[in-house]
Amino acid sequence: MHALLLETIAFVGATVHTFQPAPDGAAGVFAEPSVATVLVEDGRIRAVGPEVEIPEGAREVDLSGLHLVPGLIDALTSFDAVHDPLYLSAGVTLVRDGGSPTGQMLLEKSRSMRERHPGPTLHATSALFASQLSTNPAAFVLGPPDTAEEQVNEFMTLVLNSNSRIESVVFDDSLTIEQHGLVCAAAETYGVDAWGPLPAVLPLKVARAQGQRTLVGLDSLLPQGQRFETLPDDFDFGPIVEDLRAGEWRVVPLLLGTGRILKGAATRAEPPAAAALAPEVRTSWRVDLETFRILSGSPGLDLARRSLERQRGLVRQLHDAGVQLVPGTGSPSGFIMPGSGLVDELEEWVRAGVSPAEALALVTARASDALGRPDESGRIAAGLSANMIALTSDPRESIEALRDPALVVLRGEVRTREVLDEAVEDLIARQEAAAAARVSRLELEAPPMPEGELVVDGQANLSAYGYRTAVERYRAVQLAEDVVAYGARIRVLPTADLPAKELVLLQVMKGGLVQRFLVTLDELGPDGDTVREDPEFPAFSARGSLVAETGALGVERLRDGVPVASVRTEEPIAFIEGSSILSGLIAARHCPEGFSYVLQFDPAFMEPVVDRALMAVSVEDGRFTLQDSRGIRVFGFGEGGAFLFGARAESGGRLDFEPAPAETPEQARAVVSRMRLDPARVFRGDPETWNKASSAEASARTGEPGAGGDR
Repeated sequence: MHALLLETIAFVGATVHTFQPAPDGAAGVFAEPSVATVLVEDGRIRAVGPEVEIPEGAREVDLSGLHLVPGLIDALTSFDAVHDPLYLSAGVTLVRDGGSPTGQMLLEKSRSMRERHPGPTLHATSALFASQLSTNPAAFVLGPPDTAEEQVNEFMTLVLNSNSRIESVVFDDSLTIEQHGLVCAAAETYGVDAWGPLPAVLPLKVARAQGQRTLVGLDSLLPQGQRFETLPDDFDFGPIVEDLRAGEWRVVPLLLGTGRILKGAATRAEPPAAAALAPEVRTSWRVDLETFRILSGSPGLDLARRSLERQRGLVRQLHDAGVQLVPGTGSPSGFIMPGSGLVDELEEWVRAGVSPAEALALVTARASDALGRPDESGRIAAGLSANMIALTSDPRESIEALRDPALVVLRGEVRTREVLDEAVEDLIARQEAAAAARVSRLELEAPPMPEGELVVDGQANLSAYGYRTAVERYRAVQLAEDVVAYGARIRVLPTADLPAKELVLLQVMKGGLVQRFLVTLDELGPDGDTVREDPEFPAFSARGSLVAETGALGVERLRDGVPVASVRTEEPIAFIEGSSILSGLIAARHCPEGFSYVLQFDPAFMEPVVDRALMAVSVEDGRFTLQDSRGIRVFGFGEGGAFLFGARAESGGRLDFEPAPAETPEQARAVVSRMRLDPARVFRGDPETWNKASSAEASARTGEPGAGGDR
């Protein structure tokens, strides 16, 4: 814990916007700002008022001439901890993730992790529940009602057993009526709200009756098949607005979804702050920039303007009717920066007719109420967490005053503008260093293997949106007629906020089941050597062997060589997850089509989790897919098990696997491919165009692109 949190700090001289109830007790009216002292001790506000006595020895921070307001709240983000400095630089002290991997977010939201970076308080959500009609590859796909109920309950039980909590349950617009009811019921049982768009099959009143209260986005309020830019001029949203008001709905408008197009079309260069973004996000920005530039001066840009104007009009109607607007950005995406994108969204609200003073209340106190955690942020009052920002002008006069706060107080710790700017500059430098490491040639040592006939040996690069994220050296050794050992050494490359890691995996297969396995994981220093407390043992390892009488696996986990837990799976395990290439190769060589059980280690807590993987082989070209609860993988292998291509789509985005190009004749000769594969599982198409083929098949399965998503 930071030493500053143990100090008593007195913030003096500022005009303090407490967002406490007005003295006259009028419902929904806040007290007028006034010059006051705010006393903070151990990260929480101890007292607020003009006559507060400052204890002897307290540290005084003079804020004369500044306005002190609660920290800002972004209720919808695609959270990545690497962007913490960007959020803090913009005065955002509380963010709600919108559906990233739950285990990862539960770990990241812990106080120790938030102080390590440091970053805004984080609200985690459930997996993104969806039906089989969803086009989102990262969705948690629910089956028919009886199966869906079991799936939802199983997921919520896992969260309850994690000793952490989620703050909301999320879903997309593909849910059936029955699935929507089950998801909302689970949210109510858990004591949180259900957030999402309006499912295509549900009227507002039915969705509200089933328990949904928060609506994400405005598109699902449109008539089926309509878009904002195609609506008749005389279309009346009045009845819809009245239903939202009567149902006490909360609405996340996401005006920047369209506003960013206009902003991007008018931009001629990438903004400097984009250099601080995670590589895959920055790549996406560049694609968006080129796309929006093409729209500049075209009829498409006029349609975007018309759409945004219609959305602003609806936001104005909602606000005038008393429907609560909840600020969310969906950041980061093209021209929606983590942190400052929130002020961009509020500016759209102001253009729609919401006053700056009302926008300020909505992004602080009222947003905190909507999230159900008013003790964390949103107000300046005794007993609450000390999350505040100091501004050089009155934000009630112009929402622009929220940009570049002079000072940010995060859980009682003070950060000046200079410190905030230095943190962003440091992030940019770390991003540049990580980018350099990702493009350099890396030849990995082969994983340790038992003696036998070497039938596969190769190296592959894993990349996200054109940026290499990991390198994998993989091998297969034939031990007997039906016994094959598979090994991999995976080097996860360093990022701006995480060191490099190395995972080594060995598993021995017989008869389509894992007989024994060993997994080790180490953190690497800048020189590429392992960083261990005990140099003799890996930081984490897991080992297991077949329990002959049951067909299940006994699994033991160790940290620094010391056993910490032992479990036995209830199911026979087809392979151990961890290697992107070996998962596909083992499935191609050993697994039947249909469902198989696989064992993976949760990336947040490294606990063993059994999942089901559905394997399907394309009769057209021998390409095959593996689908599990985390996403969908596509593979192609050539003669002798030669790896040709692979990709994974999940909540973190898309990851591509490709053979590492040989730079020397020795590297080319080192590639070995002489494994026996079923000819039906040998890819017979063009590896360069497989992605187009899979996209065409997906369209054929789901109808025209976007079918079912527009309303």
